[in-house]
Amino acid sequence: MKSHAGGWKIADRDCRSAQEDAHRAAGAAGDALIYQLPSAINGFRVFALFSKSQSDPKFSVSADGKVFQEITALKESQFHGAGEYGYWQPVLFHAEKIRGGMFLKIELMGETQIGRVEISHQALTK
Repeated sequence: MKSHAGGWKIADRDCRSAQEDAHRAAGAAGDALIYQLPSAINGFRVFALFSKSQSDPKFSVSADGKVFQEITALKESQFHGAGEYGYWQPVLFHAEKIRGGMFLKIELMGETQIGRVEISHQALTK
């Protein structure tokens, strides 16, 4: 991670509701994470949890880390009901074949917890 904005916290409580994810990045509307890769981004997968209503994050890429262009991510809900433990709503956001730079920005539109971010990028050449 290159930088962050807002009131991010590490969430390590309510692990049962978060389907045993013990360490999550928890944020609110307006909070952002910026990742920098050593080469151009090909794609990403972001595993998010919503304890209340879902509010899809905005994703954008940048070549210089200053001017970002929003991109569309696909969304796959993996929610199968709250069950006995009051499970939160897990959602996978992902995109492939991205063109636009080495920076990925994730901006929250509401209360969200992120369990994992996976970013693929072009192989470095010697």
